[in-house]
Amino acid sequence: MEKAVCHFSAGTSIETEGMDRRDLSLPGHQENLLKDVVSTAAGHPVILLLFNAGPLDISWAKANESVNAILECFFPAQSTGMAIVKTLVDVDEVNPAGRLPATWPAGMEQVPAMENYTMEGRTYRYYGGQVPLYPFGYGLSYTTFSYSNLIIAGTSVPICGNLTMSVEVENAGQRDGDEVVQLYLHWAHASVPVPRWQLVGTRRIPIPAGHSMKAHFQVTNEQRAVWADQWLLEPGSFTLYVGGQQPFQETRASSNVLQAEFTVSGTARPLKQC
Repeated sequence: MEKAVCHFSAGTSIETEGMDRRDLSLPGHQENLLKDVVSTAAGHPVILLLFNAGPLDISWAKANESVNAILECFFPAQSTGMAIVKTLVDVDEVNPAGRLPATWPAGMEQVPAMENYTMEGRTYRYYGGQVPLYPFGYGLSYTTFSYSNLIIAGTSVPICGNLTMSVEVENAGQRDGDEVVQLYLHWAHASVPVPRWQLVGTRRIPIPAGHSMKAHFQVTNEQRAVWADQWLLEPGSFTLYVGGQQPFQETRASSNVLQAEFTVSGTARPLKQC
């Protein structure tokens, strides 16, 4: 089947040290070119390759069903061409497993002013009720994964204690693939402002088609400490979310996200006293 491949870039003249971008748009007339390619392709698959350092506003491409795939390449190295070919034309059964290392805003209205030094609206941890174009940790695969049997070693942890847990991940598709398991921690009640949730563990696990693997994690006391003029451990309720992505995202992979609650008992104390 014929395919149209569009190679778009922000370019090092725009994304470089000492250069601030004015907005998130694709430079020049690249979006118009993409629209022309989609129109000319007349139903044939269109693949968008992006070579850039930071987020771009590709909302038109995301919303258009004629753009069948978007491959984020960043600014890669000398083996890029072969890596892209293997990913797109099924050489050596390559299966992508990359995940976005940053949140992609849906527009400039989601980018706080640079003179605002608070964390509100910044990074996945404080993004609030806004819906990003693509969330931190997002990425797709040629197979599908399913999560089950989330087990935590006890639902109550002493103030200085650590928590161990495991989860079973099944490759429910027809193709071998790597899954990037992501573990997030949520504070129910803290004495100071805290993230809505925070990444506290990742595992990249190769899983053959039709097989399952267990991912093991330890949530340390340091990971649940909060800053109150010093690192402080507090008692209370916590929630763990584990899956191939963040919880509660509008743009999401097909896999499920599991959750479990636990409590921390004892009296608040500085982390350094544990």
